[in-house]
Amino acid sequence: MANWHIDPGTLREVVDDRKALEQELATAAPLEQVWMLRILGRLPEAEQLAREQLALASDRWRPLLLLADVRRWQDALDDAASLQDEAVALADSPSRRATTSQHIGKRLMDAGLPEAAARQFELALEIRQEDGASTELIESSRTALRRART
Repeated sequence: MANWHIDPGTLREVVDDRKALEQELATAAPLEQVWMLRILGRLPEAEQLAREQLALASDRWRPLLLLADVRRWQDALDDAASLQDEAVALADSPSRRATTSQHIGKRLMDAGLPEAAARQFELALEIRQEDGASTELIESSRTALRRART
């Protein structure tokens, strides 16, 4: 999906081609739709769909993180933290642990806690490097860590 990018200042996704993303939304799987609705700014729809998917999920990890991101974008940081705490307990692989730490770091940045965020980004980076994650994921953690330290 080349219709968006991460803003290095806010660490949030920014839509580059709204029309193309809206077209993708029509045929995307429900969890992808949650993500797309969020970055399109359609937060009530994203939250409703995320809650529906969470209720249906046998594996709750991804729906929890997606709902937490929606709640973070709605400035409901305490709710986002609770959802992320539940996701931490379900992060049963290095990849999931790294992703969860990265998402927690973003919430901590939004909460104005860059030192705590940096610790989460460092953890995500360390796990991703040890796990042999893609260059893109490793660079994502490095970018987030640089942002938290500035």
